[in-house]
Amino acid sequence: MKHYILVFSIILMAFSCKDDNKTKTDTAPNEVIEVEKPKQAKEASIKAGCYMYTEGENKVVMKIIETQPRVKGTLDISYAEKDANSGSFIGEVVGDKLFIDYTFNSEGSESQREIAYLIKDEKLIEGYSAMDDSGTTFKDKDAIAYSSTMPLTFTDCSK
Repeated sequence: MKHYILVFSIILMAFSCKDDNKTKTDTAPNEVIEVEKPKQAKEASIKAGCYMYTEGENKVVMKIIETQPRVKGTLDISYAEKDANSGSFIGEVVGDKLFIDYTFNSEGSESQREIAYLIKDEKLIEGYSAMDDSGTTFKDKDAIAYSSTMPLTFTDCSK
């Protein structure tokens, strides 16, 4: 009799254990399928200092002055055959992304817009997506595509 209780206890324990990365979803009255839970992006770290891209007449320089509690700094953007702009930003790191509110001057007028970057291997890769009607914030932050061909690379500020 003791053997039956022991075997029953072991079987009960085996069925009660579950994987923390899975959740059960009912699909039919007696059928259960385990589904992987989405993994959250690991919180990326960002260093104070300079991030830069330069090629030909295109130059982008981001200087991060403060990283806690919010990311703060300056950003200067100069693309070939376009108006240059220069200003400051404040933002936050969410997972492996940096979202900033950039206030800048261009052609004598002040403007503001949201910019998103993917933080990867000491580089910041700008993301692009549809903006709201005002053209200042992203409609859907989950729809941002990080495919910039001009990544900002962490570098010595004196360069």
